[in-house]
Order: sequence, then structure tokens, then C-alpha cells
Amino acid sequence: MEYINLSELKTHPQYKNAISLIGDDGMVFTYEELTIRIFTPVIAVLFIEQRYPELMDAYCRGYQLACEDMGRRYPTPQAVAKDLQIIYDNLKKKINISPVNVTAQNMAEIGSLAGMLGTIIEWVYMFPESLKNIVKPPENKPESHRLTHAQIALICAYEGREITKSNCNEIAGKHGWNSPTSGESIRQEFCIWQQPTNRHGNPDAVTSQKLKNKITLIEGIIPMLSKTHRQRAIDEVLILKSHLLNIYDEEL
Repeated sequence: MEYINLSELKTHPQYKNAISLIGDDGMVFTYEELTIRIFTPVIAVLFIEQRYPELMDAYCRGYQLACEDMGRRYPTPQAVAKDLQIIYDNLKKKINISPVNVTAQNMAEIGSLAGMLGTIIEWVYMFPESLKNIVKPPENKPESHRLTHAQIALICAYEGREITKSNCNEIAGKHGWNSPTSGESIRQEFCIWQQPTNRHGNPDAVTSQKLKNKITLIEGIIPMLSKTHRQRAIDEVLILKSHLLNIYDEEL
């Protein structure tokens, strides 16, 4: 059984960014069409940089099995709030330990803990009145840890994931947006940002400040994209910076 040392990831440039992306309810990430939550900066860097596929696969496998098991054990989670509170508190203590030397089996176990914790957080989003004391209400999530509607839409656009009327509320909830209008707002943002021309085309129709805002927006979500989709966003930022320089003689 091969051990892999992850300590090098603590010195990676993405490490500090990963810390800022992980709030009380973790960093939401989609890997091979499975949406997971990540609670440890080292593992967040692992997924952002797409390092060690066998470890990522093991984490996701453990995560998914844990989610399914939680659903079987607690078919009506809103009725067992006190039990879930105890489980949540115990999981938070365990999940914050940063792994160093790990195997695929270790990573599956870590993924299982994350899956249990992630499931409880999803239930808090689904049943805020019954489970609101477990964690802070989703709509009170600090803005620094919650992606904006535009950021969520952009990530889905670059990753090739559709946001439709049937799934927009679910996507909104996963990111801590629970108001009745959030899902539709994100879907409308997606309709805009999925068009390449809206991301980097027709520079004459916008002011220099709007170009700068667009550059900042796209640059902000690049670390959250999977490595296979990141380059397109990087290239489009370069196009926007070129427009800014050539049209307005400004740099960012």
C-alpha cells in the first residue's frame, strides 16, 4: 500500500487561497460530475490542482458512500436534530486534522467523514427551521466564504455544467443561497456567462471599469476550476487585458 506525502501542498501558491475558500460549510467542488464538500486546505489544493487521481477517486468514493448511508440512517433528519448536532460537532473536530502521509484507503476514510458532514450541511439548507441550531443559518454565511451568483454561473459555464430551471434551486442551495429567487437569479447569470462573447467579446461596448470588473471576476474563480478547464479562463483573461491595454491604454 503506497503512502503519498501531501505536506508539499502546504507550500503551494493555492494553499492560502484554499483556506479562504473553506468556510464553516466547506468548499463546494465538482469532480467528474460528483459535487462534494472539502473541509481541509491540503485536500482542496489536491483537487484544485488535480494531483494524485487515485486519492481524489478514493475521497469521492468514500464521500458518496457516506452520503448514501446517512440518507438510509436518517430518512427524516429534521426529526433528529439533537443527534445530528452531536455528530456534526464530533465530525468538525476530526475533519480539521490535515493529512500528511496518506494512502487511497486513508483518503476514502477522510472522504467518508466529509460526506457525513456534507450531508448534514445539505440538510441544514433543506430544513433551516428544524436544523438551524446545528450551524449558522445558510443565508447568514459570511460573504467572504459564499460565492456570488455570477461566480457560481461562471464556474458552471467553464466546467460545461448546465444550470436549468429544474436544477437551479439545488445548485443555489449547495452554495448557501436559499431564498426563493436565488436559483433563478443564478440561472439567468448562467445564460449570460455561458456565451463566450459575453465573457471576452465586443470590448467597444463596455467601459474600462467594466472590463476591469470582468477581469477581476474571472480571475477570482480560476482557482476553483478543475485543471482541465482552467486554461480557457486564463486565456480569456489575457484577451480582456489585451482589450484594456489596446483600447484604453490601461493595465490591471
